[in-house]
Amino acid sequence: MYLQNIYIENMGAIEKFKLTHSQLFTSDNTPKPIILVGKNGSGKTTLLSSIVDALYELSNDCFSDVLPKSGMGYKYFKLSGSRNIRVHNDFAFSYVNFSKKEGFYEYLDKNGNISIEEIKLKFNCLNILHDIPNTDKNFKYASKTNEDIDFKNDFLINSYCYFPSDRYELPYWINKGAIEISEQFSDELGFANYLDKDILIRKSLNQVKNWILDVFLDSKVSIYSNDKGLHVKESENIGNAIALSQSIRNIEEIISNIVQRKISIQLNYRGIGQSRIKLFDLENQCEFVPSLDNLSAGQSTLLGIFCTIIQYSDRTNLNKSIHLQDIEGIVIIDEVDLHLHIELQHDVLPNLIKLFPKVQFIITTHSPFFLAGISKTFYKDDILIINMPNGIEIQSIDDFSEFTKAYYLFTNVTNDYKTELDKLKATIESSNKPLILTEGKTDWKHLKSAKRSLENYNGLDIDFLEYEDNVKMGSDPLSKMIESIKNIPNNRKIIAIFDRDEDLILNKYGEEPFKYLGNNVYAFCIPKVSNNLDQISIEYYYSEENLKTLDKQGRRLFCGSEFHTSGNSIDNGYQTKEKNKAGKRVIIDSNVFCDTDRAQENSVALSKNNFAENILNMEEGFQHFDFSNFSKIFDVVRMIINHESL
Repeated sequence: MYLQNIYIENMGAIEKFKLTHSQLFTSDNTPKPIILVGKNGSGKTTLLSSIVDALYELSNDCFSDVLPKSGMGYKYFKLSGSRNIRVHNDFAFSYVNFSKKEGFYEYLDKNGNISIEEIKLKFNCLNILHDIPNTDKNFKYASKTNEDIDFKNDFLINSYCYFPSDRYELPYWINKGAIEISEQFSDELGFANYLDKDILIRKSLNQVKNWILDVFLDSKVSIYSNDKGLHVKESENIGNAIALSQSIRNIEEIISNIVQRKISIQLNYRGIGQSRIKLFDLENQCEFVPSLDNLSAGQSTLLGIFCTIIQYSDRTNLNKSIHLQDIEGIVIIDEVDLHLHIELQHDVLPNLIKLFPKVQFIITTHSPFFLAGISKTFYKDDILIINMPNGIEIQSIDDFSEFTKAYYLFTNVTNDYKTELDKLKATIESSNKPLILTEGKTDWKHLKSAKRSLENYNGLDIDFLEYEDNVKMGSDPLSKMIESIKNIPNNRKIIAIFDRDEDLILNKYGEEPFKYLGNNVYAFCIPKVSNNLDQISIEYYYSEENLKTLDKQGRRLFCGSEFHTSGNSIDNGYQTKEKNKAGKRVIIDSNVFCDTDRAQENSVALSKNNFAENILNMEEGFQHFDFSNFSKIFDVVRMIINHESL
């Protein structure tokens, strides 16, 4: 059974919201993961509450243990009434429609002053309304399922569950005997008309641990060994033994995804922790954690969610734990990124969702990292991302390019650039002189050469952060690093100098002579040389004659403006493979070939780093460059040195 249509009006923050079958399924009728985004208070949880309440109302008519009884009736999961009506309106309603093969099931929650006839006019596929008389009262109505065998079987053998935003898993170090715990799961025997599993799940790891142990034992029950090797018991079917071993491998795959290493499940002796299961690192051939209790909160949360999906489906059909692709149902997760580190959000969670192609996931999130990850994992037509509260479908995955960039910037700076940040902190502590940071390994060489040649600036007592390929740098990490450094009080002035060839950096640091970030940290973009030389890299501070200086091997820098967009040079002497730079005011320092080099085997382009080093080392032909334009940069540096920070 899947959600097919939903229509909500004037409920909470939602004025009008509508989703239909054509949006919710792929071309081969596979359910798309549905992701709801929007700021707090935009109606995401309100939308989920209608879907979850519909599942409760439909299943409660079929099973006697879904909702608590109250007299001759039962207690609603979701309260109706004026509290649900959007401000300045006098009615609200939500309609949800599900289908299973040829059958369909409906739900309506009506609040306030609206007639049944008016609701029919708004949404014409409400078949249940034909049997409901007009009334001004608030009411809920759902399709009758108590005699529907197909509905009952579907709910029993598939996964229908809701993980709310207040879900949790207790950490391993808590003495569970010292606190009051109301367990959701019980050991009651199954009775007729009992569903015997909760739709709403706040915590599930304890139950999941016991279930994993059962699966593990099932996978071993048919196998024994003797001096001739491993055998299957004669009373057992070899096919069953092999199939059950696949069940535990599926669980191992889920855990391996979560902990991001190849894991094997092994058995603990009694009395080792609260879990009989331990995890073994196959690559390093060592114990990873002594028990499942030792997983982090985020890892435990993911394990609880995705193993519950399997557990709910294999209760009556063990094949479901063998063939995850056959599990069906609806899994609703509010704030899916809760408790999860960004790598779990970006890399792990989308891949876990992909393991269950027939499960209809309905998810809310605030995380750009999860959105970037799922956009990378799924084709754009195979996911549905909805902006709340207006219900507008976000069509293009390209809309999340800034999220992808944010993810890589964050992980690079916090992980890959930790060495660079540590080096910078150590350099800051080594002296009290103003320290110049540049965004590339060539820029500091040009500035150091210029300062040496410009007599007016010999008195500037400054240091440069000098680095080569061992330091990963660029405009993004440099910007991130100074944002970090500005939070550390220090007595040394830190001056970050950016090129002016990126709009984002220009908007941030190029609109004034310099920007003071606090705690003696400053930033600016190199000033423009002239109105014709504005958005440029530092190499354009040299004259055209200097820029085209040949080294001893006859190589030189090339300007993109020297080439047609075809890659042919304007003077017909060269060709470049860097066609994306042709016709632009950028430097081309590779893949330029003489027309006579038909095989294009020997590039005549000089690398930007070799160009900068030739100037710094005053190599032949590079000794007498004109550095006059660099005075614009050192004038700003002098202003910063003389600046009195508050």
